[in-house]
Amino acid sequence: MPKKRMSEKTQKQVELLKVKNILVVCLEAAEAEELRKNWEGAFTKNITRFEKNQIHFNGMFWHIFSYNKVSSLTGKEARAAFNQQKKKKCFLFYQEEKSAFFLDNASALEDTDIVNKLNGFIDVYIVSADFKWTYVITHETEFGPYFYKN
Repeated sequence: MPKKRMSEKTQKQVELLKVKNILVVCLEAAEAEELRKNWEGAFTKNITRFEKNQIHFNGMFWHIFSYNKVSSLTGKEARAAFNQQKKKKCFLFYQEEKSAFFLDNASALEDTDIVNKLNGFIDVYIVSADFKWTYVITHETEFGPYFYKN
């Protein structure tokens, strides 16, 4: 079976991570979908389906933060918290694309290593392998980034 081609965005992201000696494993479509469900389960368990519909959650997961459904750090504070967070193993996925990655040996990962502005803006989600924290960079420069830790 031919290998699925990565978009320019994801290819650039993978290259930046590998330069930092981060092991990048591309998830299969079913694994990526499961990752999204696990993210939702971990970070929205106290938000009703009705509330999610009101804030257009399915279109943009990060609305849980911008609508203050979940309290998080934002802006410079979020960046600093993410950069200081221990990140041995984590996941990276996008709102607008089906691509998702498992990152191992990710200790060196910093906010500046995350691509969300290549050929347009996209929302990028980083989450710890144990779903204890998440970091989100949005496509809208006036919102986020957001950092939340259980």
